[in-house]
Parts: sequence; C-alpha cells; structure tokens
Amino acid sequence: MNPWWSLYFGMVALLALAGWLTLRPEYMFALALLQFPRLPAKWSRLRLIASTLAAVALLYWQSSLPSVPVIVDKIKALSGFSLAYWAELLTRLDAGKWLVGLMAALAVYLLISNRLRVSVLALLLLGFSSVFTGGHAEINDADVNATLMQDVEDYYHAEAGRQVMFDRKSAGKQDVLIVQVCSMGWADLTRFGLDKHPLWGKLDVLMTEFNSGTSYSNPAALRLMRGNCGHTRHEDLYIDADASCYLGEQLAAAGFKTDILMNHTGEYSDFLTEVIKLGRFSNTVTHYSAPQLYKGFSGPAVADDETLLKKWWQERSTSPESHATYYNTISLHDGNHAIGQQKETNSVQDYPVRVKRLLDGLLRVFADMEASGRQVIVVVVGEHGAALGEHAAYHLEGLRETPSPDVTLVPAGIKLIGFKNTSHQTVRYLTSYPELTTVLGQALSGHPLAPPHAGDAKFMAENQGKQVFGVAGSLYLRDETGKWARMGDWE
Repeated sequence: MNPWWSLYFGMVALLALAGWLTLRPEYMFALALLQFPRLPAKWSRLRLIASTLAAVALLYWQSSLPSVPVIVDKIKALSGFSLAYWAELLTRLDAGKWLVGLMAALAVYLLISNRLRVSVLALLLLGFSSVFTGGHAEINDADVNATLMQDVEDYYHAEAGRQVMFDRKSAGKQDVLIVQVCSMGWADLTRFGLDKHPLWGKLDVLMTEFNSGTSYSNPAALRLMRGNCGHTRHEDLYIDADASCYLGEQLAAAGFKTDILMNHTGEYSDFLTEVIKLGRFSNTVTHYSAPQLYKGFSGPAVADDETLLKKWWQERSTSPESHATYYNTISLHDGNHAIGQQKETNSVQDYPVRVKRLLDGLLRVFADMEASGRQVIVVVVGEHGAALGEHAAYHLEGLRETPSPDVTLVPAGIKLIGFKNTSHQTVRYLTSYPELTTVLGQALSGHPLAPPHAGDAKFMAENQGKQVFGVAGSLYLRDETGKWARMGDWE
C-alpha cells in the first residue's frame, strides 16, 4: 500500500480517537483493502482517482460537519465577520500548537516509514480505534432511532396545540418594552459571577430555566415574535403561521401601537429584514442618536443601550398613546470591542464588563420609569448565550454551532413598573416563549402575575441542520443527515 495511504488511515484513526469524527470501520477497511492489489499503470491511475474521491467523501461523512447547503449558508454568515474578529477567533484555535503537533506527527511518520511496515501499523491503529471508540456516541440501534423520531414528532404535535391569547389591555396609558439581548446565557453569566446581578432580583417574574430554542439570533428573534404559540420546526419559522401566533399582532389587537428599536443596523444576516417580514411584530423602525459604544464584530458600530432606552422612554412618557416596542441589542456579541480603548482586549475578557454595563444601564432606565409613575411592562429575554461556558466538545469558544442547553438556557423575566402589589417570583423549571407570553398576558389584562404551569416540558433546541432533544433524562443530538448521537445526561 502506498505510504501516503498509510498516513491517511493513521490520521483518520487518531481523529476518531480524539472524538472528532465517528468512525465507519467497514468502509474504511474496504477502502484500505482496495489499495493492496497490484494493477497495470492505467488501472492504477483510475484506482487512485476513485480512491481519493472516496477518501475525501468518507472523511467528510464521518465528521460532524454539516451538509453542503448548510455550509454555504454559514459561509455567507461568516463572511460578514470583521478581519479583527477573524484574527481573534484564530487565536482561540491554538493554531500554532496544532501546527507543531502536525509537523511532529509527519516527521515521526517519515522517520519510521523506511524502517517499518507502516501500512500494517496504520491498519492496526484503525482497528484499535474502531474497537475503543465504539462508533463514538452515535446511536446505530434502529429501534432507538425510531423511538427518538417518534418522541420528536409527538413533541411537535403537542407544541402545535399550545396557544396564548391576549385580552384587551387594561384601561389607561400603558407601555410595553421587550428587550431581547444577544449573547446572554446563564452559563456565561455564571462563569463571570453575573448571575447574581441586582437586576435579576428586580424582576417580578424570573425564569431561570428558560429555553430560547436556538443558538442563533435570527431564529431566536422569530421564535420570540411567534411566542404566543408553541415550538415549531426550524424550517417552519420561514412559513406564515396563524395571525394569533404573532406577538406583535396580538399586542396590536390588544390596543398597542408597535415599533422596533435596535442598537445596531440590523444588516448582518438580514436580521432586521427577517424580523419585519417573518416576525410581523411591526414595520415601524424607530431611530435615536446615541454614542457609538463598541466596534461591532461585523464592522458597523454598536450604540449605547442606556442612551437609546432613555430617549425612548422620554418620548413614550409624554405620549398619550400606548406603545409596545421590541428592542434588540447586540452589545454582548462575541467580537465586539469598546471604541476608544487604548489597548484592545480580547472580547471574552471584556465580556463581563459589557454585561455589567448593560444590566446597570437597565436598572437606571427602570429607575427613570418608576419616577414617572406611569405603567410599563418590561420583558427581558436572552436570544441565546455567548458560548463562553464549559462546552469545548460542542463549540469553539464564542461560536454557537450546537444548540445545547449551555447556550440556549437564558435569562427571561418580566418587570412591572407603576403597578401595585408586585412581588418577586422565581420559576425554576423548564419554560419557553408560551410561558413568557402567558405572564405578559396576565400583566396586560391587569391580573396578578402567577408562575406558569409546570408541565411535562421537554428540551428542544434547533438550528438549521441540527437538533438537540432532551427526553428520559438524556440529551440527544441529531445532525442534518438524520443521525442521532447521545450527548449526556439531562435534568
């Protein structure tokens, strides 16, 4: 066998042992055996071409890489990153260490290839990897896969029957502010000690196990916009639903004028366009001038949250109309850097500084609202986490490829300002958007806030091409090929 084929099979075996791919030994050994017979030159060249194509396809198939359409979509999104952000991400890869390791492995291979039968060693290593990885975490039992698929279908069927309807708002001037925060998850806050920030104690209802249902911004915003109905399949977010499912349309029917406010342009990944077209919250976008606080991960600057919200409140507090405003902030997004800093720090290092500034600013906005004596209902909810917790098996730090609980479990809660008899309640069981809109509906109609019913909730989060499903105490990951793999225990 050609020595370079021995190198290929040896490297595949090592990658499988490292957990970077799920080995398919029957195909790998079949490809290896094809390399041994001696053939005439013409047939040997044809075998080389066919084997090379098969080797590349096998490597891709056995890896956890998404399908080609998903990759094309991700490349389009990643192309929007600034050069500075790309440079920062590369430093997290420890590329130098891997390059040294690769060169060392290649040197060892070249050293022993002239002394030993490396083809035999490569096949032994492949066999060793096949036995000890056991197909890694992938589930090959057809009955288990069928049971999981049925559980998922039952979950979607149950969610399709969930719906929250709003009554007309209570009499008098009243405003609603919905603050959706990009890159703020409990795992991130806990890492930096900000899960104890005073803001969380100020909320009248705080949901500590709120599942955003996805690890990316656009679908997170769409799920919030359709929060009056249960969790739908990712692809169905891009198909019209019944008008009663849309938060904005229900608020408009309840007597509010709706509008959108953001501290960024909304151009990245067509965020604003999708929110308007697919989220149907409002087609009115409000703009205020504010200091540019951060250089954004995609290039354009990011404005100061506190200034924008105080200007919003100044206008709302003097208007006789009742408004419901959706406010989106990307201040915490990975790769943002404070403008004017003498020394640019890693965005992971200054993440807690940006979080504290945002939460402190919200507390000061709350104080201004309370001083006015007017009624305001404030909803605070994370889009997804920042992927800064302990999850090296699923993400590069700061990226959010897999919608695992450490990324999708985010803070969510409601603050009543100007209302009587309010109290702090903490909801410590799994909730999502219907539970959040249920509590919002109670506030709109003037009823006392009551924690949502603790049902038999199952964990489901998904992006394009990936699902993470929690059932019977375990978490399972399904990729776009339909393969299931067990991720670990789930409580």
